[in-house]
Amino acid sequence: MQMLLLQLLNGLQLSMLIFLLAVGLTLIFGLMDILNLAHGAFFTMGAYGGWLVSKATGSFWAALVVGPLIPFAMGVLLQAAVLQPLVKRGRSTHLDLALLTFGLLFATAGTVEYFFGSSFYSIPEPAMFSARIAMLGIEYPVYRLFVIGSVSRSRCCCHSSSSAH
Repeated sequence: MQMLLLQLLNGLQLSMLIFLLAVGLTLIFGLMDILNLAHGAFFTMGAYGGWLVSKATGSFWAALVVGPLIPFAMGVLLQAAVLQPLVKRGRSTHLDLALLTFGLLFATAGTVEYFFGSSFYSIPEPAMFSARIAMLGIEYPVYRLFVIGSVSRSRCCCHSSSSAH
């Protein structure tokens, strides 16, 4: 029974991260009518940017603030320098944009592997999240519960703001 609970919590935590990727893809396609297949690449840029900030400063919180700014800046640059000119020229079919962003996905993956290798990196969690909570015979990391709670909170905020319109 404890193994089942552990797997359910792990599945919930990972599904929350996948939800973040999916909601971003949906928002970009729904609002801008752009099929951005490089959405995961932007997520990767933010993750590695956050890792570099954490490594340089030793601060989880600095990484949490700066990490999302990197894909935001790259997205603005991609939109202004590449996607918008294609739209203005009338060359913006979904297939064209999908192929372009798919190429960006591979270019980003290759660049990340070139600079960082294929090793696994992680950002050390702050002391307040390093504890474990005992529940129903298992101990579960507070950090993972933080991820579940944070994404659930943002999901509720997105849902309530979209239903208000």
